[in-house]
Parts: sequence; C-alpha cells; structure tokens
Amino acid sequence: MPNHFHSIIIIERNDTEVVPSISKIVQEFKRYTTCEYFKLVKNGILKPFDKRIWQRSFYDHIIRNENDFNEIWMYIENNPLKWQEDCYY
Repeated sequence: MPNHFHSIIIIERNDTEVVPSISKIVQEFKRYTTCEYFKLVKNGILKPFDKRIWQRSFYDHIIRNENDFNEIWMYIENNPLKWQEDCYY
C-alpha cells in the first residue's frame, strides 16, 4: 500500500537474551527508513516529501495461534487489492 505498512514480526529468544520491545523495534525501523529516505532525496533519487513520513503511533496485535497468523497473513497479502477503496486513493 502506498500510504501504510503491514508487517509480521517474529521474536525468538532464549532465557539469557534481552529482547527489545515492539515499540523499540518499530522506533528503530522508522528511524532507519527515514534516514535512508533523506539520503535518497539528497542524492536526487527521490523527490522531497513535505509531510510526515510516519505517523506517531502504530497498531499492534499479538498473534497467539496458527489460525490468527493465517488470518493476518491473508489480510496483509490481500490488502493491496483494496487500494482503490482507500480514502487517499
């Protein structure tokens, strides 16, 4: 989708690892992609965008079972087909 992003993040850990929070993961993703965008603008590869690149918050959902995973996966897979229905189309 041109105006939003979906992802499934799988966090695997063992008892000795400190796992970053989902908020930290999203924060780092937004920071990294914003920095990369500015590099591409500076190099003339992309046009400048005069609005916010990312919204302040995000929506998250914990996938608790395989059925939940499959439903979310299909939602993400089929979401681009709904772009013409989006209010920003």
